[in-house]
Amino acid sequence: MPSSLSNYIPEVIVEQILLHLPSTTLVRFTSVSKSWLSLISSLSFTLQRSFSNPKNPSLLLIHRSQPFSPSTTFTTTPPPYSTPHPFSLRFIGSLYGVVCFIEQSIGHDHAITLFNPSIRSYLRLQTPAVKHTALGFGFDSYNTDFKLIRIFNRVELYSLNQGFWRCIHCPYRKLQELQFSNTQCFLHGNVHWVVSHSYVTNSFVLIFNMEQEKFKKMSFPPNLVLDALCTLQLKVTVIEGYLSVLDCCGIWMMREYGVAESWTKMFNLDLERGCISKVFGFRSSAIVLMLLHKKGEISLHSFDTKTQEIKDLRIKGEIIAACEDIGSLVLLDRISCPVSKSQDKRRR
Repeated sequence: MPSSLSNYIPEVIVEQILLHLPSTTLVRFTSVSKSWLSLISSLSFTLQRSFSNPKNPSLLLIHRSQPFSPSTTFTTTPPPYSTPHPFSLRFIGSLYGVVCFIEQSIGHDHAITLFNPSIRSYLRLQTPAVKHTALGFGFDSYNTDFKLIRIFNRVELYSLNQGFWRCIHCPYRKLQELQFSNTQCFLHGNVHWVVSHSYVTNSFVLIFNMEQEKFKKMSFPPNLVLDALCTLQLKVTVIEGYLSVLDCCGIWMMREYGVAESWTKMFNLDLERGCISKVFGFRSSAIVLMLLHKKGEISLHSFDTKTQEIKDLRIKGEIIAACEDIGSLVLLDRISCPVSKSQDKRRR
């Protein structure tokens, strides 16, 4: 029995064995003992496991319409719960096997959900029915902590370790009046958004560091802004470890992170008058997935940065999220948290 073996085998050896077992086996082993449950469900174990298995993970689609034709490229799963019409689910980000999305209805945002598809565990965070200016999902590696940031008439940060929202300082006045694109991504400890003071000029990348909990700006080259018909149509993502943006006709990559002069247009896109509504890039894959509006239909397309080929994957309907499937065992079983500590104080 595993519990008796652990009495004779050093803990460090047991941990190394567990790191290389499949997710389904690890889920069963969480019932062996409290210590195994604590180890297997910890974020540090998840991180070690992702680094110990360097092979390219499969791609996971979270899709409302199940099932559709099986694929060797993707695995599919439905969202963790159903939402009534007219709610939609908008993807915010995914990290280490945890997917973040928000419920939306016309003019309002509602609950934010952290979801682990591997074990169907999720945490639903109630929020006030407001329209957020921007949202971001990231990871604080110093404190081993998932964090969420939201911007509306103030800036608030949620820590999974702490289990509540708190207000944080922002050095920019009237941040909620800036125009944000509808995508964001996490790379090198930072959440990134494309931001503009107007619909055409003065566009830049706004960055929030999850460890330092501070904002800063990063500029675009003039050619990138001129190429985009509207800078708010730029989609920011990560492709093979590079900060990247997609416009209606191409992909730009920051070849040296933090160096604005290293922005380079790498690929041209021929979308045949289609319009990109969502984009999903991956750290360890050359494939970029795009949800494309074309001739009244929404369908998933892929762009291979190696062959520069665009394919219609013939998957239609609302793709909530596409992410790398690393088989995370992170448990998200906290009860829903209060709206925020600052709001609780005002109510008293």
